Amino acid sequence: MPAPPMRIPLMGLPAFSKRVGGGLVGLTIVSGEPAVGKSDLVLQAAVEAQRTIAVLYYDLDNGMPTIVEKLRRMVGDDLGRVHAATKQIYLRDSIRTLDSDLVHLPPPALVVVDIFQALPTPTEYERQGLAHWIHRLGALRRRGYVVLVVSEIARYMYGNVGIGAFKGSGEIEYAADLACQMIPTTHGAEVYVVKNRHGPFKGLCTTLTRGRGLLWRETEGV
Repeated sequence: MPAPPMRIPLMGLPAFSKRVGGGLVGLTIVSGEPAVGKSDLVLQAAVEAQRTIAVLYYDLDNGMPTIVEKLRRMVGDDLGRVHAATKQIYLRDSIRTLDSDLVHLPPPALVVVDIFQALPTPTEYERQGLAHWIHRLGALRRRGYVVLVVSEIARYMYGNVGIGAFKGSGEIEYAADLACQMIPTTHGAEVYVVKNRHGPFKGLCTTLTRGRGLLWRETEGV
């Protein structure tokens, strides 16, 4: 029998990890409207994951100064804490080094891409290019990597939940092992599971509010 898929539990989000079957798995997608906090949630997950495995973090949207500032706000100004929270995170501002990076960072490891729609594609073949990327990233799970991707959603899906919400490539809904959508609320965000290939749970998974700095924390009663 094949081994079960590798899971990366998120200790700071225990309800989420439990309900989806143990944590991040295979190709995991986090989607949502602009400014809902997708990047903050994914960066928080990367900081947690690097405690046990290496993380390749491709930031194609925020810029390095913004990522560094977010990290500082999450873990504090103390240099020792910053080092401890990032010692196994390898930040990149371009995905063109992906192949060489993977040579130097064999699995198990977490590969983060923020944001999917910013991946380089020829303008006239944007949709085909994004479909190529989702297949390329999906192939990494067969090599033992867990891939965590941030995705925008189509404007007409704002405020709505659905597997067809992803912007730019319908291939996401077929390739993803775990797909989540963040919906903004008055005090934070709700996280819905819209696809869960390796578990039965779908629907409202957890409710988040802001904790210290930019950190998300789960609320009770979900």
